Amino acid sequence: MNRSWLLVSAPVALAAILLLSWTIVSLVRAVRGSVAATVPIRAEQSVTFDPGGEIVLNIEGPALARSAAASLRFALVQRGAGIDAPIPMRSVVFRTHVASASRARFEMFSLSLPSRGTYVLRIMGIDASRDYGADAIVFTRPLGPALIFYILSLILLGAILVGSLVASGFAISGRSLTPGNSSATAESPRSLEAAIGRSVAIVRARTIAPAGAPRFRVIETWAGAVPTQIAGSGQTEGLIADTRAATAAGYRAVDGQDVVLLLPAPAIETGERASVVLVEPIAIIPIENERVIYSPNTSSRRELTVAELRRLVQQR
Repeated sequence: MNRSWLLVSAPVALAAILLLSWTIVSLVRAVRGSVAATVPIRAEQSVTFDPGGEIVLNIEGPALARSAAASLRFALVQRGAGIDAPIPMRSVVFRTHVASASRARFEMFSLSLPSRGTYVLRIMGIDASRDYGADAIVFTRPLGPALIFYILSLILLGAILVGSLVASGFAISGRSLTPGNSSATAESPRSLEAAIGRSVAIVRARTIAPAGAPRFRVIETWAGAVPTQIAGSGQTEGLIADTRAATAAGYRAVDGQDVVLLLPAPAIETGERASVVLVEPIAIIPIENERVIYSPNTSSRRELTVAELRRLVQQR
């Protein structure tokens, strides 16, 4: 991938980090701002709400201590003219769970308060042997659509950040985003002429494939010269090539079959002193009845005789 992509991917990654940070801070503020009242766990106590409206009863305590609410039952009443008016409680179907490193908050019931004022909260089922000092009842305003917006924003920004970081990494390393094992595979030429033009050497070779990876014994060199760095160059057993891409494209090595190899220049990093390089051919074209078929894709399919292919090579 061209390093110029960094001019796009790097700013996008930075913007995603800033927006993620802002979104997380905003979410934390929204969660904290939704708290209407916090009270300890007691048999009976007064709670003041201003204003009324929708409210959610939560149990809060040490992380993983959700069992604290297992045996508790709640009742909220509004007192007026000596008569207690109970406030109906509805179990929350899709419960929101808010947790930090040390505490967790679970939604339990939703309520609709008819008006502002002081209400009485009664809690039944309190275990006298249990210490509820670290637990609390927290009344919050429902976040509703705002919570969905924050969640979707975090998912989207996270995906953008990961994608831009990956793109930046490929741009720095110079690798392509498309699958492939080498630059020859990633930039495989479509036309036969283009493949010939990119080859540093073109040879007719005989396949030696009794078992394992095939080797290719050079019979004739049609153009260029086989680089000495290629594994097996100059050996009677033949060249050793990386045939994984060709195999994935449908090539099958047949012992004794002649093929035409279009060889690229071996990629050797500056300063590297490797004695041999396992090269991936630009193309491996099997010969059958002195005819060949070059078919990297449907639109570039070419069928011609070996003599015609050789003349095409010599005209490059």
